[in-house]
Amino acid sequence: MTGEQKNQIADLRAKGFGYATIAQALGLPKSTVTSHCQRNKLGGIKANHSTTVTPDKEYCKHCGKELIQISGKKKLKFCNQ
Repeated sequence: MTGEQKNQIADLRAKGFGYATIAQALGLPKSTVTSHCQRNKLGGIKANHSTTVTPDKEYCKHCGKELIQISGKKKLKFCNQ
């Protein structure tokens, strides 16, 4: 897990997103997100959002950088860098 992904987890957790939603958005296993949150005192808070709500941003599944999606094009999963 990169430092950028760790920052994104903290940011999304502060916005009230649950472990599964964060894991899906960042392309990480839920167990990785859960253990990171618990180790860094980000756990123990019930998520404010249901599982159908997702973060506004999407992130590269490899490096964690924010992806810019282009309408009419195939949805990106990786930043290709």
